Amino acid sequence: MSTCVLAFTPVESAIGGTLIGGSAAAMLLCYGRVLGFSGIAAKSVGPIVKSFTSPEAWRILILVGLVSGGLVSGSFSSFPLQTIDYPPTAYALGGLVAGFGTSMGSGCTSGHGICGLGRLSLRSFGAVCTFVAAAMLTSSALIQIYEGGCPESSFMAPLVLPASYTSLLVGAFSPVALLLVSILTAQRLPDSPIAHGAVAFFTGLTSGVGLILGGMLDQNKVRGFLNILGGPWDPSLAFVMGAGATISLFAHQSAAASTKPLLASTWSYPPTCEFGTSGKGSVLDARLLGGSILFGLGWGFLGICPGPSMVGLASPLVGGGEPGPVYRFPLFVFSSLVGIQVAEAWLPVEPTPPMI
Repeated sequence: MSTCVLAFTPVESAIGGTLIGGSAAAMLLCYGRVLGFSGIAAKSVGPIVKSFTSPEAWRILILVGLVSGGLVSGSFSSFPLQTIDYPPTAYALGGLVAGFGTSMGSGCTSGHGICGLGRLSLRSFGAVCTFVAAAMLTSSALIQIYEGGCPESSFMAPLVLPASYTSLLVGAFSPVALLLVSILTAQRLPDSPIAHGAVAFFTGLTSGVGLILGGMLDQNKVRGFLNILGGPWDPSLAFVMGAGATISLFAHQSAAASTKPLLASTWSYPPTCEFGTSGKGSVLDARLLGGSILFGLGWGFLGICPGPSMVGLASPLVGGGEPGPVYRFPLFVFSSLVGIQVAEAWLPVEPTPPMI
């Protein structure tokens, strides 16, 4: 079973987390926005479904950049990756639960995990602890009970270092260079929609590459991190979260000391506010914790969450690897967006908590 054959890849994971954190920092410092992938996708689909109107162009360009990250990463990383051969109903159910929980809990791995922890938000800390615990219990139970566990395995996955540091670093940081160039161009041409569109696209591209290098699309790797009851444990994802949240922390400290974003006149998301506009504004919030539990169940079940699943839409277009069933990422993306829309329609709108 592939979940029993894992590799601890701290270098690729730390680089991937750095790219994700850098993308989040770019959106915060340039436009005062949160780089929450599920929220960006939901607010791109929502206007089309609800009012037949076009979504904001920057959201679409970030999503196009995410998918493009999958297209370019095949040249310097192992993408596409082997998958869990569960039936389509499992991917539909997992996406629905994860999407509903993401909306109910006001975020998931990117919103709470990278942006929220980087802002030192107690709500995000509570959400992350809750959905990681739920995902660990779910993933461990499935691997040990349903799949039979990993007999005669070591506690830790073996360490594997990159075969070529040059190829890895050039491939990883090329989109970062393009993102920096686009930001400088937008500063010189503040009224150019093309320049601002390039910033959005290269933000998505950098994030997509980071998610792949971090292992967030490798279902077995994700479940190897979440499997705590037996079998080889792969701590790689801790390096993704640690690197991303650290860069996000520096970005929020810088944003709090700034009067306005680099490329906008006002903050769309005040860097000093508590994350999430729903609930009581505290950690002990049934909606926040309940949504985090649901997201954790969906994440631990399949090892996929909404943001990386959108990058995975590129997997059928990339040669090589072991892509597995082509339906898994499209079906998960579709069902997670349905879950988000259902949650938004079903859950009552609650007042915005006070800024802190």
